[in-house]
Amino acid sequence: MLAVEFWVMKKALITGSAGLIGSEAVKFLAEKDYEIIGIDNNMRAYFFGKEASTNWKKESLEEEYKNQYHHYPIDIRDDNSIKNIFNKYKRFDIIIHAAAQPSHDWAAKEPQTDFSINAAGTLVMLENYRKYSPNATFIFTSTNKVYGDSPNKLPLIEKNTRYELPTTHSLYKGIDESMTIDNSKHSIFGASKVAADILVQEYGKYFNLPTGIFRGGCLTGPAHSGTQLHGFLAYLIKSIATGRRYSIFGYRGKQVRDNIHSFDLVNMFWHFHQNPRPGEVYNAGGSRHANISILEAIKKVETIFKTESNIEYKKNAREGDHIWYISDVSKFKKHYPDWNYQYNIDRTIEEICMSGHFSNLSIGSSTYTFFQRSSIKAKKMGTTLLAAHTTSAFGAVQAFRLYFSTVSKQLILFEHSLFKTESNPLSALKDIYINITWFLKHKNQIKYFIAVNPINALSGVFLKLLGNTFNLIYYTDDYSKKRYNNFFFNILYHLGDFISVKFADVVWSSTPEILKIRQAMGLPKDRNILLRAGIYSKNQVKKKIDVKSDKNALVIDGFLSPQLSLITLVVEVFKKQVKKMPRLHLYIIVGHLDRKKLAELIKKDEIQKQVSFIENVPHQKSISNYKSYGIGLAVVEVSDRTPAMFRDPVEIKELLAAGVPVICSKGYNISLEIEKNKMGFSINNTKSELNQALTKILSSPQLHHQFSSNALKYTRNLTWDIIFETILKKSGIINYDIQHK
Repeated sequence: MLAVEFWVMKKALITGSAGLIGSEAVKFLAEKDYEIIGIDNNMRAYFFGKEASTNWKKESLEEEYKNQYHHYPIDIRDDNSIKNIFNKYKRFDIIIHAAAQPSHDWAAKEPQTDFSINAAGTLVMLENYRKYSPNATFIFTSTNKVYGDSPNKLPLIEKNTRYELPTTHSLYKGIDESMTIDNSKHSIFGASKVAADILVQEYGKYFNLPTGIFRGGCLTGPAHSGTQLHGFLAYLIKSIATGRRYSIFGYRGKQVRDNIHSFDLVNMFWHFHQNPRPGEVYNAGGSRHANISILEAIKKVETIFKTESNIEYKKNAREGDHIWYISDVSKFKKHYPDWNYQYNIDRTIEEICMSGHFSNLSIGSSTYTFFQRSSIKAKKMGTTLLAAHTTSAFGAVQAFRLYFSTVSKQLILFEHSLFKTESNPLSALKDIYINITWFLKHKNQIKYFIAVNPINALSGVFLKLLGNTFNLIYYTDDYSKKRYNNFFFNILYHLGDFISVKFADVVWSSTPEILKIRQAMGLPKDRNILLRAGIYSKNQVKKKIDVKSDKNALVIDGFLSPQLSLITLVVEVFKKQVKKMPRLHLYIIVGHLDRKKLAELIKKDEIQKQVSFIENVPHQKSISNYKSYGIGLAVVEVSDRTPAMFRDPVEIKELLAAGVPVICSKGYNISLEIEKNKMGFSINNTKSELNQALTKILSSPQLHHQFSSNALKYTRNLTWDIIFETILKKSGIINYDIQHK
């Protein structure tokens, strides 16, 4: 959590901007209203082949942040090109140098290339930084390989599933920055990173520049284009998901790695940037908070995907590879106590399983992924094709992907950028063409074609008209009478929706409102089925009220309430309530809100000390994060001319699943359920009604307890797994018994 800040347009330079850490940094800083200059020439494809290409991510960033992100496919070793970037943009506030050759195996093949990128390329960046933008904070992503194989000299104990240090050992908590980098085998990659690491330190200490060095453990996240030579966790999950063989090199799979999620690492960068310490070095890994052996990771992933892995053991370990490495991040936490992890190892693995990049092919930002399964249920489900438009946020599509990859014999996934299609509806024609082209690779195998939105459904309709046989399932998670301001585009949208409904074998709708629209279209009841939005994980749903929650803490989510007018309404009512109850605190999850305008609003009302901005909470953390709050404010703009009225907002369900009473705007179907099940209040968007609802809950602990208890009961059976199994049975697709406790 960070204090309220006041924002102006700032500039960031990020190298390796389409890679795992670079792209996470682009997203992180774009949401803080930075203008971002990205440098990435897709060398990863040269290192590891087409499968490792980051072009898909580059395209995605350009579409999602087109007004803030400027991409340059230049080489960091090219001094003139780098100099031109600095001269063009004059100054930067922060520079994140994440470009690198990242594999110690690959480095041995081309040592000169490795050194020229990792060491000489870093020097090019440092010199241009020193000459042209010395006031910027310079962040360098170093590696734990600078310690060489020194960690292997520790007195490790072999256990059933991992190597481990004795609990009495001084480094049991993890390896700190005092470990020597001398007299060890580093690998060629480690040596080039040592050179860069020392250079960045020296530019901080010698020239007194604000440089920070972060020695990462295993860096991971869903944006990782994992390959065998780099990206342990992402590649392991990708291999199990897609049915390919995974090779374990040495140590019987018991080698231990700590894994830090890309979000947590970039958040470290951000905290350092607020108060940089010149030339400071930090170990940056998952620590004791998030670590795992290969064997343990395989078991977890097999459990999530409900499948067995194809494992190959190779006796010889990689040169210089660590047997056990866990970072001690105490130094960083001491210097920056407000920083903390958002992801543990389970949530990291689950997120990669749900939305990791496993694609086999890509065209622009459209990706094709093939999942292979062999479970009993999968044989009943057959081969499923899922075509959808997505964003980087977790939603229904990611839930579809995870579930159907576990119950289908094979899942073929086509994903397109929602941002691209929303900004240019004519690009839908290209998406339809891509769907048809990729479908033809598997046309005789597809049993079920699940299409999310009319564009993908029209692809299925066209293929059926060409004589292909499969069951077309059309799913809509929102709807709008006026989807586009352009009259022509709006007509095409509704025509596409109408055709999709008529030709689909089954139509799944996310709300009763959409269900009624389908009924009005003449869709028979047996083809018109309600599929409500689910909650991410059964493990996240709380079974009892959290006594540690702060009943005086109010929370509003900027993803759900992106209009400043709604936040203004909440702030004005909050200001009145604070006069009666000084202990109240308002937390605003920034989401899609305009930071600058939001900060000005809070400053205007002089309540800065009682309002906090919350960094965008990773979706998998939302329920565990919400449990600390007392009341959720789902104040939304709802009308029959916006998609919101026809959505089934999972954000509200997650608040309820955390046992948080909700005050919800009328219009959503769930607002009726909140009233009916006594989980909060349903209100019109007026100050008087919001003030009255807040007063009732805040003044009555008994009422708060009743609402909270009812909310937990309501959400008990709302996980995606339960919802999907029920819907498949209703649709006549799978006839196995459903058993839930």
